[in-house]
Amino acid sequence: MLNEIERRYRENFFDKVEEIIDYRFRNRFLLVQAFTHSSYNNLEDGKNFSLITSYQRLEFIGDSILDYMITHYLYNKDDTLDPNAITTLRQALVNNIFYASIVVKFVEALLLEGLDEESVNHIDDIDVPKTLSDIFEALIAAIFLDSHFNFDATWRVVLKLIKTELDHFMVKLPIMPIYQLSMDPNCNFHFENFENYEPSMMDSTIIRKKIDLIIEGVGTFTGLGRTKRLCKISAAKKYLNWKRNHSSDSV
Repeated sequence: MLNEIERRYRENFFDKVEEIIDYRFRNRFLLVQAFTHSSYNNLEDGKNFSLITSYQRLEFIGDSILDYMITHYLYNKDDTLDPNAITTLRQALVNNIFYASIVVKFVEALLLEGLDEESVNHIDDIDVPKTLSDIFEALIAAIFLDSHFNFDATWRVVLKLIKTELDHFMVKLPIMPIYQLSMDPNCNFHFENFENYEPSMMDSTIIRKKIDLIIEGVGTFTGLGRTKRLCKISAAKKYLNWKRNHSSDSV
């Protein structure tokens, strides 16, 4: 088994992963496991049978660790943040889409390019592969276990990976789109027609639901997503984008 770990460590360039996160694993098994999908040992030809289990157990631990660490940081970082602000920041930082974007950013892929303001406006229309967020959660759990449950060592890695987005959100508090609608006294709206959505053959995304946002005197904006909440957020963002562009054209 030790030979298999070393082989996969070399073949998959895990030394580069360690360079990116600035952490060297004492137990390379944990690092390899964090990137092992459950399907690896279930291929029909049986050639990839391995004693290394998938990242599923690590992912379960990592989810809780990240939730606690990020919430703890936000609570202690700024005494002026009220509970609503902390909740808003936590929602922006503790979710599968954000985790997936961090993974992609640090492997230099092009699926997502971080969470700047423009990409956030459209991100809810994308069904991000959950595998990406699972990998991030599993990696953080692997570091936590490898460091003998050292929260400080684990947080140093987390902070290194999310610092750009974290600093951005701390300066410019993200405002939930639906909340923006509710705070506009001139915006009368309601949601309707929540139903399953069948994407066309030309649509490369996998989206399961849709909902219509009706803005009185303006029109209808359709939101897409995996859940009703994501559909509503998507529709609200489309309206806010339309409103922003319409205001710019009028100037």
